[in-house]
Amino acid sequence: MEAYVLTRMVLSVCLSVYLSGDNRLDKYKEHEQRWLRLIQNDIESIPISLVVIWAGALCGPQLLLHLIASWTYCLCRIGHTVAYANAMQPYRAIFWLVGVLSVLVIALNSLVGSLL
Repeated sequence: MEAYVLTRMVLSVCLSVYLSGDNRLDKYKEHEQRWLRLIQNDIESIPISLVVIWAGALCGPQLLLHLIASWTYCLCRIGHTVAYANAMQPYRAIFWLVGVLSVLVIALNSLVGSLL
């Protein structure tokens, strides 16, 4: 019974905020949608990059370059997450670009390592 009363109270507050024209609800919805897009972006990007990093480690690449590029990718994904969550647009794109370039460096380093 208490859960029902609490739910009714929360719904009545949300309804009053919505009807009063207060845009706080819109900001919360925008924030929620931003985090959902961020998680979807991570789900699309991180697994394939991890496969490239792990497979590349087995190909005998130059170890130092592989480690630097792997850590660069890690730090760029963290920076991308922070920039995406806080809507810091130019930084988000820069972190994404550097992360993608570091994965390309890992792939090329692994290719050269497997051919030599």
